[in-house]
Amino acid sequence: MLTGVKSTKNGRYGIVDEETGKIVIPLIYKSVSVQKYGIVAECDNSMHSDIFSLSAKKISTTYKNVLLLEDNLLLTCLGNLCMIMNYSDGTFLCDTEADAVLFFTGNKENAQPYTPKTNIENILSDSAYEKYGAHLENRIAIKSSENHLWGVYNRSTNSLSTDFCYPAMVQATGDRIMVRKDNNPTMI
Repeated sequence: MLTGVKSTKNGRYGIVDEETGKIVIPLIYKSVSVQKYGIVAECDNSMHSDIFSLSAKKISTTYKNVLLLEDNLLLTCLGNLCMIMNYSDGTFLCDTEADAVLFFTGNKENAQPYTPKTNIENILSDSAYEKYGAHLENRIAIKSSENHLWGVYNRSTNSLSTDFCYPAMVQATGDRIMVRKDNNPTMI
């Protein structure tokens, strides 16, 4: 079993394998978070984090405020922008600069927003996340940072399926998306 530890010498964090007593992730990080799908280790400058598998193998380096999802995906932010990244190959899922992305925690029916100000610790302590993790549906609701309107990115086609033209959007499981434009709610 892997456990986060803090060094008494330098005050930094890392991961120890309890069975062997060996340090498997060095004690050099500002913080370490064991998540459902891997380990996020925040670097000193708070501008990026290292991503490790649950067996402590380094996979990738990415930005800050990282939430690991199913399918080797993660949500991260750089400044005021949100991004969806495939951490197994370091590519970004959508090239749109986003204010927010809707994602699902565990088996909950409705999506919740991920923004640069999202408190990751609150998500990780949610029993639904602990049991089932977090994921994105095939169609992803994204709020553009360019015009601050919502649109939909389709993972299957790797393209926008709905332009960024909606002031409000709500997403439920099963790719159900409700939008509001001109005070008229509509399913898309």
